[in-house]
Amino acid sequence: FSSFAISFSFMSILMGIFAGYGYVLNKSGPFGLWTWPIVGLGQLLVSLIFAEMASRIPLTGSLYNWNRKLSSPATSWLVGWFVIFAYTIAAPGIIAAMIPPLQTLWGSEFTKNIIFLIAFAIIALHFLISVYGIRLAAYLNKLAVIAELVALVVFGVLLALVLFIKGDAHPELLTTIPNTPIPYWPAFLAAILLPAFTIFGFESPSDLSEETLSAKRIVPRSIISSVIVSVVLGFLFIIVLTLSVSNLGAVSSASDPISTIMSSQLGAIATKIFLLCVVVAMFAVSLLNMMLSSRIIFAMARDTNFIAPSFFKKISLRQVPANAIAIVALIEL
Repeated sequence: FSSFAISFSFMSILMGIFAGYGYVLNKSGPFGLWTWPIVGLGQLLVSLIFAEMASRIPLTGSLYNWNRKLSSPATSWLVGWFVIFAYTIAAPGIIAAMIPPLQTLWGSEFTKNIIFLIAFAIIALHFLISVYGIRLAAYLNKLAVIAELVALVVFGVLLALVLFIKGDAHPELLTTIPNTPIPYWPAFLAAILLPAFTIFGFESPSDLSEETLSAKRIVPRSIISSVIVSVVLGFLFIIVLTLSVSNLGAVSSASDPISTIMSSQLGAIATKIFLLCVVVAMFAVSLLNMMLSSRIIFAMARDTNFIAPSFFKKISLRQVPANAIAIVALIEL
């Protein structure tokens, strides 16, 4: 479950849908949500390839090492740096995305100084958790995944029950192509960004292959199962959300469409519980970005493919690449 949780948490369909649902409504209308199963099927095919690679080359820093074994040193070096940049830059972006739901939970807007202190505290906490050891990080990530699954399943079921009781579902939104824009095809393609920016990173358990028991067997299963669960659960949740939209114009123009739907159908308290689950999911994803980036740095340093390799390939007494984690934390700050 720890290995599955890494992949599922990194994709974080709860965070992805929360961040991108309004974009789809504005760009292509509710019909654009049918891009989710299309992209999901394509990503499942990619996950089969990654699962095969994870079973054949179970080394830390998966994308870097897979390219190193199958391609050239130059290609693997380039891929390694791209992945480091992606993971390291993504974490502060996710932390920034945590601020709006935190402000909603708090009940007022934060000043710039407060936002900076919150971001600093989160990055510092990520660093301490990562340096303490993989067991603590895996345990916290499992709790975050449970919170995310509960949010998706429980709130999805609650919304469905409320719609059934009220008789207020709007299935026509799922099948009606908007009159504008014309032609509609480019707008439909733009909606692909929601699933494409959500259903990815499923190879992340392989970045921790050397810290995973029975990695050749466990990691491939984690990759494939996490993609299947994410695609199915995510699509069902989107369907229920869309059926719950009673005023498409108001929801599309809202700064937080999902909270608008939740509050109108379930009330303020349920909406705050949902937002808390979103914040927990975001915290877990940003923590994983620090962990995974440090493992890529370690893998490259071990092959003398990174600056100061002897320094960054060191393993602490807690059996983690502490120096690599530290440099990632500094860059994020």
